[in-house]
Amino acid sequence: MKEIIPAVLISIILTNACSPQSEDSEGIDYSALPDIPVELVMEIGESEDFIPAQLRDLFIASDESMLVSDWGSITIEQFSPAGEHTGTIAAEGGGPGELGAFFSMIYIGHDTVMVSQQQGRKDFYAPDESGTFSFIKSVLNENRERSLTVIGPYSESEYFASTNIMIRDVQRLLTNPEDFRFRTIVLTDLNGKIIADSLHQLKFPMDHLTGIGGGFTINSIPYRVSEKLLLTDNQHYMISRPDSSALYVYDNDHVLEKRIPLVVKPRLVTDDGIDYFLKDVERRIRQEIEPRIFDEKPPYLDLWVSDNYIWLHTDTGEEGKEIVLVDFEGNPAGKFMLSDVDEIKHIEGDRVYTLHMNPELGDSIRIYEIMI
Repeated sequence: MKEIIPAVLISIILTNACSPQSEDSEGIDYSALPDIPVELVMEIGESEDFIPAQLRDLFIASDESMLVSDWGSITIEQFSPAGEHTGTIAAEGGGPGELGAFFSMIYIGHDTVMVSQQQGRKDFYAPDESGTFSFIKSVLNENRERSLTVIGPYSESEYFASTNIMIRDVQRLLTNPEDFRFRTIVLTDLNGKIIADSLHQLKFPMDHLTGIGGGFTINSIPYRVSEKLLLTDNQHYMISRPDSSALYVYDNDHVLEKRIPLVVKPRLVTDDGIDYFLKDVERRIRQEIEPRIFDEKPPYLDLWVSDNYIWLHTDTGEEGKEIVLVDFEGNPAGKFMLSDVDEIKHIEGDRVYTLHMNPELGDSIRIYEIMI
């Protein structure tokens, strides 16, 4: 682990040294890229065996079966590759293998999912010989000093995780004193023991808080993007830093191996864009938020990585979500559109798996084929 400190220093230096226009004064207009055809190949919604309520997390197993968590029914459901409901693998309760009101489902490798519960317990599910997932074990979090969120596997027994920010002074936060904070990336085991600390610092935006009566409301500020760690393959991972208009590839020793530039034409934030993101926000709160919106859009709002492409969610509006494909040199291959209520959860080959949150028709799982 002796290379960790240099990797962090290199990352900070590159982030501070690069600006969105450092590569090219003009840049690429992503919205003018050629369109890539998209086909909806499957939708899994309400049936005799399954009534979706509030779908949350989606996991695709190696045999292409699917697990989806539902916060409305407090269950985890399994579906075959053909979209047939094959069973409920976890339901509400207080014991091991049962679910509390709020839980998260995270892939940790080897067709195993970890379900984190509010009380610090972690439950694990894996498929049997028939491919049916079931509960296999529970562990308790032994780290009481720092709250962690697991991102994904680093090795057979170690996992990338980010530290969570604990809110201890709500009254101070109601003054909205900060635009951003930082989370620390660490390596941890499944019991929460930190194996390697401070691998990276990732910036994330603070929400806007408004006091109402004895409580407060929380609203996101449009066009603010979190820095992310993305798993690419067994030997590398990627750090996204939108402020620098670049992506950074590290090897398993946490040494910076490659910088991928994203040479994007500057895009100003428009009134239509603000109206879209704040359409459901009360007028008084909107008047507080608008002065905090930056004048220029970031190069992307979110991103995912597959074997051949980096998938950039570059914009969202009434017409839908714009997704741009670039290769691992930063060269664009084209763009396609998804509905603005599609939330991408997984990309495999040329298939995009989403949770489709239709406010009128209800939630469903959608699978799109991208004709690239």
